Formats: sequence, C-alpha cells, structure tokens
Amino acid sequence: MTELKDKIEEIFSQADQSARQGDRLGAIASLTEATSLPEIAQQEPLSLECAHWGLAGLLIAERDVKQAEVHLKAVIKLNPQEAGYFQELGALYNYHARFQEAALQFEQSLKLRPGHPETTHLLGWAVFMSGDLKRGQKILELALELDENNAGTVNDLAVCLMEQGKIKEAQGFIGKALELDPDNELLRSFREMLEGKTGRLIKRKKQKGETMRKIFCGAVAAILLALPAVASAQKLQVSVMDLNVTSGLTPQEAVMLTDCLLNEFITIGAFKVVDRSNRDNILKEQGFQQSGACDQGACLVEAGQLLGAHKMFGGTVGKMGVKYAVQLRMIDVKTGEADMAFTRQYSGDVSALLDAMKEAATEFSKWKSKPKAQAIAETKAETGNLKVVSTPAGATIFLDGPDVGTTPGLLTKIEIGEHQIIVTRDGYSSFSKTVTVAKNITT
Repeated sequence: MTELKDKIEEIFSQADQSARQGDRLGAIASLTEATSLPEIAQQEPLSLECAHWGLAGLLIAERDVKQAEVHLKAVIKLNPQEAGYFQELGALYNYHARFQEAALQFEQSLKLRPGHPETTHLLGWAVFMSGDLKRGQKILELALELDENNAGTVNDLAVCLMEQGKIKEAQGFIGKALELDPDNELLRSFREMLEGKTGRLIKRKKQKGETMRKIFCGAVAAILLALPAVASAQKLQVSVMDLNVTSGLTPQEAVMLTDCLLNEFITIGAFKVVDRSNRDNILKEQGFQQSGACDQGACLVEAGQLLGAHKMFGGTVGKMGVKYAVQLRMIDVKTGEADMAFTRQYSGDVSALLDAMKEAATEFSKWKSKPKAQAIAETKAETGNLKVVSTPAGATIFLDGPDVGTTPGLLTKIEIGEHQIIVTRDGYSSFSKTVTVAKNITT
C-alpha cells in the first residue's frame, strides 16, 4: 500500500510539473500511467478518480474530444454520485453539437443536484438546440427563476424566443442581458445583429417554416457556437494561487489540494476560472515574481491584476495536533478587500482535505455582490475596536477568516457582536478565540 501511494504521489508530481511548464502532453502521459497502475482501483480508488478527472480536463484543452469522453465516463463509473461529472460530460457534448446526448447528462446531473441554476440553463439550451423549442423555453425560464442575474441564461432565452417568432419578448430579454452585463461586447453585437435582421428573419419564418431555424442558427453561428463564451461572459473571472502549507503536509499535497479547489470551481460553474496552466503561463509572461507562498492580500491582488481576474482565492492549510486547519479567502482584485472567508477544522487523514476543498468551492460559489442599498446600510452599522497583542510580536491576525495585519494591532470599526480571532506565527501554535466587540469600546 505504501509503495503504491509513493508511486502515485511521484506520478502526480510529474504531471503537475509538466502542466506548470505548459507541457500538457507530458502531464497526460503521467496521468495515463497512473490509471494503469496495478491495484490502484482496489487500493486507491480516489487517486484513480482524480487521475481520470485530470486527464479529461487536459484532453479537453487538447481538443481530443473522443479520449476526454472516455475519461469522463470512467470517472462517472468510479463515482456516479458526483453531479459535476455528468455536467462536464454534458457540456462536452453541448459544445460539439451532440445536444440530445448532452440533455441526458444534464438531466442525470439534476437528479443528483436538483435546482442547480447552471445545469438547468445548460439543459434548456441542449433541449432547444435539439429542436424542442417550447420545452427548451420552459427550462430556460426555470433556470432564470433559479438565478435571475445570469446574463447567459437571459441571452439564451432571448434566442429561444426569437426562434419562435416572439420578437418583442426576445428583444426585451436581450436588453435585460445587457443591463446585467453592460460591458459585454459580444451581447451588444448580438443585439445589434438581431435588430438589423429581425424583419428578414420573420419573413423567412413565414416563407420556410422550420427551415428558419437552420437559417437563423447559421446567421448567428459566430456567436452561438461560442456558447461557453456567451454563457460565462457575465461570470466573474477568478483564479486560485497555490495554497500555503504550514505543517503536516508536503508541497505535492498542497498542489493537489489547489488543483482540487480549481477543479471544483470549474465543475460548479459559478465563476469563469483561469486554470493552473494558463495562470502560470500568464504570470510567467508578465514577469510575476514571488518569494514564498502567495497567500497574502497584496500578492493575490498583484497576481489577479496580471491575470485579468475579478477575484482571487488563496489561503493556508496546516495540521494542528490531530486536526487539519483550513483558512481560505476570496480577495477582490479591485479593492484588495476580503469579500469572503472559509475557516474550518477537519479530523482524519489528509483525504479529508479533498472534501474541504469541495465544501469551500461550494460556499464561495454562493457569494453574491451586495446590493448598493445594503452596502450603504452596512456602512452605518454600529462598531467598536479590537486590540490584539502577542508575545513575541509579529504574529499574523485573522479576523473572521481574512488576514487583517500583524501584532500588536488595533482593529477599528469592527461591527459589534461576536467575531473569531486566530493568531499564527511560524514556530508557534496557533491561538484561536471568539471575542465580543462592544459599541464604541476597544476590546
């Protein structure tokens, strides 16, 4: 068992190194070797699952659809309870115009994860493109009820309505899509094109009936065949920097956890994700340099600016006694502020951290920007101050997840009520305490 684990770790490390260097074929060769290891299916099924999942992603990037499909089916066979796997296979079919097959995969995904907005959206599009316009419309309308701010769903519903000759309704939805994403040139071009072709499309529909669908789809092929771009155009672009390991984990395990978090974000589909390979290539081209882990706000902001990201994720994972501590945060690249934090402790072996990454991705994907009225109200909230000291000084202070400075530190304008403080310093045990902040008082 130990020998097999060591071999798997070595292969995964080789695959990661190849991917970092932009050598996708090398990474594919390494992971293919992992899938062929004797006894891996019996002794290390989770590693086999990760290998097939990694291969699917690499092969999609290489546009090897046939082999990507093979590995997606393999990972589904290993774990048929993971809704994201069915969604990914459906997305592969959708992108390559295998719409009926795509619809079956999305339906299976929704059985495992009912009411998922993006899967419902993708199912509606697949059904529409299969020729069932009315059912496709109903499913897209349901997707819009689940997430009314998804510009991609609004846009696709407009296409569906236009196809049925419901011109005014379609134009209304196109306008709404642009309200949600006013800087999206693709949507703007789509609206202008439709406005210019509306009369001609209606005439063709009357003259040629069902042939109109083919004419329409051909006329907008440059836009509609770029479905992933349309569907994700309104999404925030994000990326994840390699997690910082404090103790109890190897650098290779940190890389695997980072990749797991990235893959979960991709599977959930709430964000447009810059994957590891593209992230590293862009940062290298831009001359980005860092000393140590990039888990602090300033480093995440700098990397995010170079990547063109709206949000960046980073954090720390380490072992404290018999438990693993996970501290992750989402940083807004424009403001440098932490929008959301994820802090958990897990018992068991290191494999529990894979579940932690899945939980973290799920929680972060629920984040929504605050309405302006709510943000204004929050600025008027009652606050107090918090003073944090340590011996020796220079320890990092985490307030409700985000890193807010070092000791000794005076934290001002903290909303009154209970807050979690964690203080860490290399070579010392972490200190954690729940404190109560009172109005206009320094605690």
